[in-house]
Amino acid sequence: MWEAAHALHGEGSEAGRIWVQERMEQILKGGVGYVIGGLKQTITKRRLKGSARMALEKAITYLERLKKWMRYDEYLAAGMPVATGGWNRRAARW
Repeated sequence: MWEAAHALHGEGSEAGRIWVQERMEQILKGGVGYVIGGLKQTITKRRLKGSARMALEKAITYLERLKKWMRYDEYLAAGMPVATGGWNRRAARW
Protein backbone atom coordinates (compact mmCIF):
# COMPACT_ATOMS: atom_id res chain seq x y z
CA MET A 1 0.00 0.00 0.00
CA TRP A 2 2.87 2.35 0.73
CA GLU A 3 4.28 2.05 -2.78
CA ALA A 4 0.86 2.91 -4.17
CA ALA A 5 0.53 5.85 -1.77
CA HIS A 6 3.95 7.17 -2.78
CA ALA A 7 3.03 6.84 -6.46
CA LEU A 8 -0.18 8.81 -5.93
CA HIS A 9 0.83 11.36 -3.30
CA GLY A 10 4.61 11.45 -3.15
CA GLU A 11 6.90 9.81 -0.64
CA GLY A 12 6.63 11.11 2.91
CA SER A 13 3.46 13.11 2.30
CA GLU A 14 0.71 13.50 4.88
CA ALA A 15 -1.85 12.80 2.14
CA GLY A 16 -0.16 9.47 1.43
CA ARG A 17 -0.17 8.53 5.12
CA ILE A 18 -3.87 9.30 5.39
CA TRP A 19 -4.57 7.39 2.15
CA VAL A 20 -2.88 4.26 3.52
CA GLN A 21 -4.59 4.60 6.90
CA GLU A 22 -8.04 4.83 5.29
CA ARG A 23 -7.46 1.75 3.15
CA MET A 24 -6.02 -0.28 6.02
CA GLU A 25 -9.01 0.60 8.21
CA GLN A 26 -11.33 -0.55 5.42
CA ILE A 27 -9.41 -3.83 5.11
CA LEU A 28 -9.66 -4.38 8.88
CA LYS A 29 -13.43 -3.89 8.62
CA GLY A 30 -13.67 -6.67 6.01
CA GLY A 31 -13.60 -4.42 2.96
CA VAL A 32 -10.59 -5.77 1.08
CA GLY A 33 -12.76 -6.17 -2.03
CA TYR A 34 -13.73 -2.51 -1.85
CA VAL A 35 -10.09 -1.50 -1.57
CA ILE A 36 -9.22 -3.60 -4.62
CA GLY A 37 -12.11 -2.06 -6.55
CA GLY A 38 -11.06 1.44 -5.53
CA LEU A 39 -7.51 0.86 -6.69
CA LYS A 40 -8.77 -0.39 -10.05
CA GLN A 41 -11.02 2.65 -10.38
CA THR A 42 -8.12 4.95 -9.55
CA ILE A 43 -6.06 3.44 -12.36
CA THR A 44 -8.92 3.94 -14.80
CA LYS A 45 -10.16 7.36 -13.70
CA ARG A 46 -6.71 8.89 -13.43
CA ARG A 47 -5.55 7.10 -16.58
CA LEU A 48 -2.41 6.06 -14.75
CA LYS A 49 0.56 4.88 -16.74
CA GLY A 50 4.12 3.85 -16.03
CA SER A 51 5.43 3.40 -12.50
CA ALA A 52 2.29 4.80 -10.84
CA ARG A 53 0.11 2.24 -12.61
CA MET A 54 2.58 -0.52 -11.80
CA ALA A 55 2.57 0.39 -8.09
CA LEU A 56 -1.23 0.18 -7.91
CA GLU A 57 -1.32 -3.04 -9.93
CA LYS A 58 1.23 -4.55 -7.55
CA ALA A 59 -0.99 -3.67 -4.59
CA ILE A 60 -4.04 -5.11 -6.37
CA THR A 61 -2.23 -8.36 -7.12
CA TYR A 62 -1.07 -8.68 -3.52
CA LEU A 63 -4.53 -8.06 -2.10
CA GLU A 64 -6.25 -10.39 -4.58
CA ARG A 65 -3.76 -13.16 -3.83
CA LEU A 66 -4.28 -12.93 -0.07
CA LYS A 67 -7.93 -11.85 0.02
CA LYS A 68 -9.24 -15.20 1.24
CA TRP A 69 -7.11 -14.88 4.39
CA MET A 70 -7.90 -11.21 5.02
CA ARG A 71 -11.06 -11.76 7.03
CA TYR A 72 -9.78 -9.42 9.71
CA ASP A 73 -13.25 -8.28 10.72
CA GLU A 74 -14.15 -11.87 11.61
CA TYR A 75 -10.86 -12.47 13.41
CA LEU A 76 -11.21 -9.31 15.48
CA ALA A 77 -14.85 -10.08 16.32
CA ALA A 78 -13.69 -13.48 17.61
CA GLY A 79 -11.09 -11.78 19.81
CA MET A 80 -8.17 -12.97 17.74
CA PRO A 81 -5.13 -10.76 17.20
CA VAL A 82 -4.21 -9.68 13.69
CA ALA A 83 -0.85 -8.62 12.36
CA THR A 84 1.07 -8.64 9.14
CA GLY A 85 4.19 -10.64 8.64
CA GLY A 86 6.37 -12.04 5.97
CA TRP A 87 5.54 -15.18 4.09
CA ASN A 88 7.89 -17.97 5.04
CA ARG A 89 8.28 -19.90 1.79
CA ARG A 90 10.46 -22.59 3.36
CA ALA A 91 7.88 -23.38 6.03
CA ALA A 92 5.00 -22.64 3.61
CA ARG A 93 3.20 -20.65 6.28
CA TRP A 94 3.05 -17.17 7.76
